[in-house]
Amino acid sequence: MQQAIGDYVGEHDWLSFVASGFQQKTTVRTVYSATMIEKPEDDEIWFEFTGNGFLYNQIRIMVGVLLEIGNGSRPVDDIPRLLEAKDRQQARFTAPAQGLYLMSVEY
Repeated sequence: MQQAIGDYVGEHDWLSFVASGFQQKTTVRTVYSATMIEKPEDDEIWFEFTGNGFLYNQIRIMVGVLLEIGNGSRPVDDIPRLLEAKDRQQARFTAPAQGLYLMSVEY
């Protein structure tokens, strides 16, 4: 997961990472940073993403893909392929909302 998370950084079309049926003028967004901190003493993994905007369920889908990479059900180099595919069905798993927290919003 640590190796893969950096593939999210940059300007991308996030169509594979938005909830099905969501209508938006554009799905292009820029992720400025993406980091992961493992907290084994608390049995937690912290993900932090900063960007110029996020789509509906985008973060949950991004985390879901990382968790699949972590459990070995998806190859570590799969994120660029998913971004290129622009197909929501390719990024199957959406992480549950429980345990995910919005830490801050800055303008």
